[in-house]
Amino acid sequence: MVGGACRGGEGCGGPGLRGAWSPVPMGLCFPCPAESAPPSPSPEEKRAKLAGAAERRQREAASRGILDIQSVEAKRKKKEQMEQQMATSGPPPTGGLRWTVS
Repeated sequence: MVGGACRGGEGCGGPGLRGAWSPVPMGLCFPCPAESAPPSPSPEEKRAKLAGAAERRQREAASRGILDIQSVEAKRKKKEQMEQQMATSGPPPTGGLRWTVS
């Protein structure tokens, strides 16, 4: 029985026989004669599906334990903007505040 589509017809050892004698020994799983193997996806489709699942897992792991994802993203963007402003403004002017350690 493959895919659960077996109806328990003649020559099928699936659960559809309901106590009738089965020509297939118990414990062996063979496809029914009318069933064919499902088509396997192409390697590109398989790769794309796996990549999508990996991205979804990463997103879920990144947001695990965070109640408000939007506020966390806003804080991260604000922090990046502040760092970018500090990097573009250059070194602080020489006439700034001074402090000494004695």
